[in-house]
Amino acid sequence: MWKTGADFQRTKWGIYRSLNNDQDLRDEIVYFTDFYIEESDCPPNYEESDYGALTGSEDSTEHYDTDGILESSQILLSGSTIEYDSKVCIELLSGFEAKLNSDFNAYIDGCNE
Repeated sequence: MWKTGADFQRTKWGIYRSLNNDQDLRDEIVYFTDFYIEESDCPPNYEESDYGALTGSEDSTEHYDTDGILESSQILLSGSTIEYDSKVCIELLSGFEAKLNSDFNAYIDGCNE
């Protein structure tokens, strides 16, 4: 997880041990394979219990991506262009409305690189 506004990341990989008793310490080996780290602006979810469901009115062009769940009770006003993109599911909650002459698209593929 990247800290908001951070200009560096101090990674910590390995074995964590207590130094309470020196004679209990011994050499260990850790193998890492087939992984990578990247910074991502992709929110984990747009749902009530996590990042927050999408609410309110939209009258512009917006694209919402997540690799998790996307929940929305937004009202998409005339002239708006809105895209929802979730890797898991998109749930249109009570109150969601796409007004006449709005452009609404939903995709199930999540955040793309």
